[in-house]
Amino acid sequence: MAVGVKCPREYADYLYGNAGYCFIEPTAPTVITDNRSDYLGVGKLQSQLKVIPVSDGLSLNSVWVEYDDVGEWYRL
Repeated sequence: MAVGVKCPREYADYLYGNAGYCFIEPTAPTVITDNRSDYLGVGKLQSQLKVIPVSDGLSLNSVWVEYDDVGEWYRL
């Protein structure tokens, strides 16, 4: 199970309806938008996305720094 928060579409890992959502891994300290980690005994996430909307709250607009950090992490 994973969590997504509403964020600008250009940084979104997933699109749902008319909004973008950034991935958050709630079980380990990770950077928002990093959905490429390996999971012990499983590997990379490959299951079909099932969205369960909880609310239509405000968008988290400041994810661009984290988005760039994740890209740099994988470049290294």
